[in-house]
Amino acid sequence: MNSPVQNPITLRDRMHKNLHAAFYLGMHRMMLHLPVDWVSAFGAHIGWFIVSRYKPKALHQARRNIARLKPELTSDQIEAFCERLYRNIGRVIFEFACLPRLFPQGRFKISGAEHLKAACAQGPVVLIYLHIGNWEGISPLMQHLGQKFSDIYEPPHTEVELRIANEMRRSFGVDLLPPGPAAARPALRRLQAGGCVAIFCDELRNSLIMAPFFGRPPHSKGNLALAARLARRTGAKIIIGYIVRQKECSFEANFLPAIELTPQAEERPAADEVVLADVIRLNSLIEPIITTHLDQWYFADNDL
Repeated sequence: MNSPVQNPITLRDRMHKNLHAAFYLGMHRMMLHLPVDWVSAFGAHIGWFIVSRYKPKALHQARRNIARLKPELTSDQIEAFCERLYRNIGRVIFEFACLPRLFPQGRFKISGAEHLKAACAQGPVVLIYLHIGNWEGISPLMQHLGQKFSDIYEPPHTEVELRIANEMRRSFGVDLLPPGPAAARPALRRLQAGGCVAIFCDELRNSLIMAPFFGRPPHSKGNLALAARLARRTGAKIIIGYIVRQKECSFEANFLPAIELTPQAEERPAADEVVLADVIRLNSLIEPIITTHLDQWYFADNDL
């Protein structure tokens, strides 16, 4: 049987890709030098403009999710909620170029840093962090606190975005781990050496929100389960961290008290029922945070 014929990449496709990369790179370099408030405000405008004009399905899904999770809101309040949501996402995208300037300009308040520092001083730490506020602020935040960490992350959609993102994260001293299942072994080694590994645990896979569960049956297939397994295997403490946008371009970073799971007695995977119980416990902690800050949550317009 013949293999299916794949459509060849045309000259037009290559030109479009190159033009997109050049535009994205040029915009990024320009924003490196513009005032932070200008960049953030422009991102807010673009974020809401694009979705309100050209993304009706995403906006419809966001309205449905907000109405479900915030039943006390009126229709007008839901519309305002959606506008805040997409303005925040636009700000995050554009603020990426401004990350090195956020702390020098005093744009961060930090709560609970003592929990993170104490846990890191005592041994390995699994840092669960969330797509709230400006989640990309985790890199300059950890550098400001003097805490080195390894990051399991999902790569952006295009090569130029990936290159810019990796360069920016490495500039803050982040040890980048490969995305997906390939991250498990290097993450385990970092933790066994007493390090800190950060994992996004509110994640999207194949258009499905893996966590929080929002009333759906819990499962042990996502990053919450990975965090639990790594913590039990290495005796690592778990810290939950997230960043909330307070005003246009000012933030509060929050770290919750450390969570300790019982280390495994043997070098074998934890039983499924044990991991599932851990996942349910961790979900019960992150779900209220995300619900409270739903208008700053990146995945608020996906299937829940």
